[in-house]
Amino acid sequence: MNNFNFLNTDEEVRGVVVHLISGEFYTGSCIKTSNPNVIIVETKDSKIEIPLWTIKRVKLI
Repeated sequence: MNNFNFLNTDEEVRGVVVHLISGEFYTGSCIKTSNPNVIIVETKDSKIEIPLWTIKRVKLI
């Protein structure tokens, strides 16, 4: 179970910093996918599919 409240909406969430357990950071918009265990982070350069278990922290900006 995750506690990412921003995922409770069907809309795209803009202004998010996602910090992964590997130490990587991604800043952009979060988009839900049809897979409930994966989100897409759209940065200005690319779209990255991220499994929820790899997320350490999320900050809304």
